[in-house]
This record gives sequence, structure tokens and C-alpha cells, in this order.
Amino acid sequence: MAIVRYHIRLSKQRTTISLDKTLSDLIALKLGFKPNTTKAHTTVRKRLEHITAPYLTYHQEWFHKPSQFVMEKIILDLVVKKLSDQYCDYNYKNTLTDDQE
Repeated sequence: MAIVRYHIRLSKQRTTISLDKTLSDLIALKLGFKPNTTKAHTTVRKRLEHITAPYLTYHQEWFHKPSQFVMEKIILDLVVKKLSDQYCDYNYKNTLTDDQE
């Protein structure tokens, strides 16, 4: 399995994210770029930063596992909104149930 590395800024920290090449290619295609080009790499990096930015002020889970944090957010961005919303609702309900146990 091929990996693509992106140097992105999470909050005020610069970090390296490892992303599966298939996910990287899918993001590039979704954004209208041919995968494996410099332009696509730059655009995907900016998209990764854009997608994760809203979460950085509220959650700190990215601090210890930034690649996993970014990968979850990018997968949810790739799937259709309805499915993404269903997943977030399910995940939120399970978090509440786990906290009550």
C-alpha cells in the first residue's frame, strides 16, 4: 500500500500526515485535479488543512494521532453528506452511551 505524506498546519503546529495514496487520489479527483501532480498535491494539502480547521479549537484528539484524525475527517468529506451525517450521529450517540457506563 502506497503512502503520500503531506506537511500541514494543525492549529499552530506544523506536522507531517501520512495518507493512503488511494485517499489522496480520490481527494484530488473530487477537487478536479489529475492525481500525482504537484498541483494536485498542493491542492490536497490545502483541503486537508481546510477540512480539519473547524475541529482544532474544540477537540484535541489530533494531538497524539494527527494522521488518524485527518484521515477520519477526509473520509467523511469524501462520502456523501447524508452518510457522513448518519455516521456522526451514530458516533455521537455511542460516545454518550460509553460515558454513561
